[in-house]
Amino acid sequence: MSPLSISTLIPPRNIGSKLTNSIPGPIEFSDPVLLANATPGTSHVSPAFIPVFGDCLRMLRQILYAEKEGNQPFLISGSGTMGWDAVGANLIETGDEALVLNTGYFGDAFADWCVSIVLRCWMAEYLVRG
Repeated sequence: MSPLSISTLIPPRNIGSKLTNSIPGPIEFSDPVLLANATPGTSHVSPAFIPVFGDCLRMLRQILYAEKEGNQPFLISGSGTMGWDAVGANLIETGDEALVLNTGYFGDAFADWCVSIVLRCWMAEYLVRG
């Protein structure tokens, strides 16, 4: 059996003149998005990221209709591990039960974190072959 990848499960398709991705899709990528993806990435700890972060906050306020003074949406700049740390710390309390859907290294780390907090932790593992 050949290894599964997201592209085997949901292959990109051409709709009209643009390549689309069917996650959650199908969606069409605009030229500015394609251009942004063609440039080198900017680290979340780089000084060049500060104005980008500010623009993201401004646009998030518009999307959430939170432009009144005093409204403050939260964007967390950090790694994926920091993201699941924030989610776990806000959703799981000592004594809770947890189910970790694990596909590798980061799932192992999250399960270890959960075991240190909760009484019972179940893990559903899926082997991803590359």
